[in-house]
Order: sequence, then structure tokens, then C-alpha cells
Amino acid sequence: MNTLSALRFATLAAIALSPFGIVQAAIAAPGSVVVPTIPSSGSSPGFPTTPRPSAPAVVVPVYSPSQPARNPVVTTPGRLPPVPTVQQPSTRPIGSNPGISQPSSGGLIYRVVVSNASEVAQQQIKTLVPQAFRTSLNGQLVIQAGVFREQSKAVELQQLLNRNNLQATVLSGQASQLPTPSPQVNSPSSKPGTPLPSVPRTGTLVVIDPGHGGGDPGAVGIGGIRESEITLDISRQVVSLLKQQGVEAVLTRSRDEEIDLEPRVQFAERANADVFVSIHANSFDASRTDVSGIETYYYSGGSGQALAKLVQNSLLQELGARDRGVKSANFYVIKYTSMPAILVETGFVTGSEDAARFSSASGRSRIAKAIARGILEYIR
Repeated sequence: MNTLSALRFATLAAIALSPFGIVQAAIAAPGSVVVPTIPSSGSSPGFPTTPRPSAPAVVVPVYSPSQPARNPVVTTPGRLPPVPTVQQPSTRPIGSNPGISQPSSGGLIYRVVVSNASEVAQQQIKTLVPQAFRTSLNGQLVIQAGVFREQSKAVELQQLLNRNNLQATVLSGQASQLPTPSPQVNSPSSKPGTPLPSVPRTGTLVVIDPGHGGGDPGAVGIGGIRESEITLDISRQVVSLLKQQGVEAVLTRSRDEEIDLEPRVQFAERANADVFVSIHANSFDASRTDVSGIETYYYSGGSGQALAKLVQNSLLQELGARDRGVKSANFYVIKYTSMPAILVETGFVTGSEDAARFSSASGRSRIAKAIARGILEYIR
């Protein structure tokens, strides 16, 4: 080793062992070469709390005085903590699913309700929350938009409704004390077994249209129930009940056969019908057995709204089903018929409440009776 090399090594070693060497290492620019400090013991060397501007440079290239000094960030080596598992909060409303287990510990639940239970408000809410339904709360008719275990989810829904000019309220209570509301049931206009209303013999002709049929089974739901079979059975009974009351009624199909939409309309037009009622059953995601309810449609450019309201109300009163509202739509069979026409979705074949009714002969008979009653009230 020559004299120059020995001198350079001694100088660098002295600087590195000084208390200022480590400070310059901390402020070194990326890519600079720093002479490391050598601890005198097994512990980490101490660091001054503030850098000293007069400290000699140990960095190549030389540290620029114009660059602000930076205190080193020291982390203790070791095992990183595990990343916590974030569970997505459940957004399924408790009140709309009869099969969901209620908290046995009596924890808090949060109910989102809208005090305006008008038909217009209900239709607006259903565009945002399809499972919303009317119910009675402390003697007041409200629309329940959802029930949640998480307050944040309830507030989120409340804010969504408020932004759409639907004044919503979040009500909290113990799960063990706050009962899940049942769907609003209007007082029946008649007791079971009460005769259907009579109508004057005016020669009114009603066409009843059982949806789907043949190679088109329509919706298939719980237990394999088929929409085409349900609608045919209900429709036959409606025709029979109307005839018993002196009203002429006919079917667009009387057996399990497939008929296109246009021939159904032409049938009613050629018969010069006074009323057209198409009977269907709804469906939803098979995993959402909580979705149930009845809805009746009319064409906004037609004259079926009054008929739709009477049939819808009759079904709700007879069955105590969830009210999904009276709505306008452009379904072919109600758009292109010239007489008052409606399409009735009598329930969900995928919903536990409605499927139980569809699977029962007495349940289908009650649906038929309610539809017939609504038609008779319209004719009368």
C-alpha cells in the first residue's frame, strides 16, 4: 500500500467513526456512495436529533449545501403485521327476507322508512329499492325501504332516498324488541265466502289471457312450478267466476299451447272485447327468495289504469301480499289492444311467500277470486 492510499484510508476511517459520519449517510442523495459506520457494540449507534451543518462530508459526490437536510426514518426490522380481513357488510334488508336469522343477542338494527306512503312515492322508492313495501308502523302507514344490522348502510340508503326528494328516517331498536313489520294488509272488502259483487247484464265481454304456454313455460320457480301452468289454472277459474256472475268471458288459450303475442291481441280485437286481462307470474334471482309481491301494469296511452288499480287492490285485500304497485309499461298485449287492458303479475314463482301460494290449490283459487272481484267492480 503506497503512502497516498494509506493516508486516504485513515482519513475516511476517522470520518466514518466520528459521530457525524452517520448523519451524512442519512442525507446522502440517492445513488451516492456512503462509507458505513461501524458500531462499537451489538446495539445500533445513536443518532443526533438534529443534523449539524458543519459536519464533514463523507459522501461522494460531495453533499450540496443548498439541499435541505433530512432526518432519517428508522424502522425496526421484523415480521410485518397481518393484513386484517375486511368483511363486506351485508346489505340485505332483514325485514324483506323471512328466512334470514335474526340476531339472538338482541343487537341493534336500523330500519329505513319513508312516511309518505302514497302510490307515487312507492313507485319512486321501488326504482331505487325494488324490495321496498308498504307496512304499518305504530299505527301509521309507511314504506319500509330496508332493515340493516349496520348503521352506516342504513344511513347510506337514507341519504340516497333524501337525494331523490324522498324524506327517509332511520329508526333504531333492539332486534329482540323491534318486530319485523308484516306487509300492509288492507281490511278485506268481504269476508271469506262472501259472494262476488253482481253486475247488470250489459253484455260485457272479458278476455282473459293466460301468459306463456306450450314450449314457452315462462318463469320456473321454487319446486319446479311453471308460470304457464299457474296462469292457465288461475285464468280458467277467473272465467268460471265471471260467468257465474253473468259476465261473458273467454280465454285466449284453454290448454298448454304456445301462442305469440300478436294473435292474443287479434283475438281480443276480433271478439270486440270490453276488457282484456293478461295473467302472469313474476320471477327474480333464484337466490333471492325474499323478493315477493304483486304488481299490475297498464299502458299509459290506454284506458286501463282504473281497472289496474281495482284488480291490484282486490288482490292485496284478499291475499295480504306485498304491494309492488300499479305501474305503466309498454307490454305488447296491453299496448296494442284498443279496450281497457292490464297485465297482472300475481306474484314471484321464485319468492318463498308467493311460491307457497302458487303451489296450493286454495292459494290459486284466492288469486282467481281476487282478480274476478276487481274486474266485476270495474264493470259495475
